[in-house]
Amino acid sequence: MSKKSVIKDNYHHGNLQNKLLEETIKIIAERNVASVTLRSLSKRLGVSRTAPYRHFSNKTQLLSHVAIIGFERFRAHLQRGYKRGNGDVLEQFQHMGYAYIQFALQHPSYYKLMFNEPLLTENRSAELKAASDASFNQLLDILRQCQQADVLKNDDIELQAIFIWSSLHGFCSLLLEGHLPLEQQQQQDMFLYIKETLLQGIGVTPTKL
Repeated sequence: MSKKSVIKDNYHHGNLQNKLLEETIKIIAERNVASVTLRSLSKRLGVSRTAPYRHFSNKTQLLSHVAIIGFERFRAHLQRGYKRGNGDVLEQFQHMGYAYIQFALQHPSYYKLMFNEPLLTENRSAELKAASDASFNQLLDILRQCQQADVLKNDDIELQAIFIWSSLHGFCSLLLEGHLPLEQQQQQDMFLYIKETLLQGIGVTPTKL
């Protein structure tokens, strides 16, 4: 079988789009976003140089698709955290906060791409914005539930959400970038401190923590 035949078989018999997305995450994890190119992906997957362009017109579109997958997995992870609250709305809220940090530390390649990639910030597609908004809306929903259950101060929900998100994102980013070298137990202790401080900051009384 000729080299051209192998390339053709790989393209027609494999799900190239999914393989491109999976390989992109691997490259980001091994190196960085700058190392991702459609040409390097075609070489790694053994397909023609033009094959990736049948699915993605450029690198930005490819990264956007990967980030969308990241946000979908992120949202599902937050939902699993929510369900661990056993019906207690404040407990559900706290589990979601812990799930946020878990996702960032367990899936750093996705997290960095989703929140810290300038290329996507400057070229945010409607689909990517929708995926990002869906995750943020989860936070708005749980805060609304807390207010309705009278366990949280009746304040501007969006301001509360941005305050919480900024705090958790800052903590996760410092950990991922190596600026906050903490052992696992120290990370747990820091999260508990952040959680209690955040809850007090948005109007949950200490007796309800």
